[in-house]
Amino acid sequence: MANPTKAKDPAEAALSAVEEALKLDFGGPEAAASEAAAEANTVAADPANRPQAEPRGPTQREERQSRRRGRGGRPPAANDDRRNIGNLIYALQRRPSSAPFWGALALSAVWAALGSSLFMSAFSDKVASFSDPQALLSSPEMILAAVGIGVPIIFFFVMAMMIWRAQE
Repeated sequence: MANPTKAKDPAEAALSAVEEALKLDFGGPEAAASEAAAEANTVAADPANRPQAEPRGPTQREERQSRRRGRGGRPPAANDDRRNIGNLIYALQRRPSSAPFWGALALSAVWAALGSSLFMSAFSDKVASFSDPQALLSSPEMILAAVGIGVPIIFFFVMAMMIWRAQE
């Protein structure tokens, strides 16, 4: 057999809703003390309206207070910069930008174009005199020119990879 729920007077329900809406909690100790005193006065004045010990979930105000509290039930320190878990999860799931690789590609293209033009202006007569590619690779000037063009391009991409990993 089911127990019938008590019908609450609509005026009383509206009044209690307004009282709940008007309760402002700024987290100070005097607010908690005054609230406890007000509840004690209400219960002492009308014993018929004493709250019964019924299991119920935390109210919105209690949830807000518990979120504001730090470790050990104390309020968090003023310099506590902890982000909430939602922001952390979003940051971990976000993919890093590919802009560093595009920047490395642009710098590499500019560097290769400038290096090739300088190489051709400085060694055009030597390049024209060599007939086979093996002779070009044995010349120390050509090896240094290739290293001077190739190593900075590799450096650009290594730096792009480091920036990309830092964003991760």
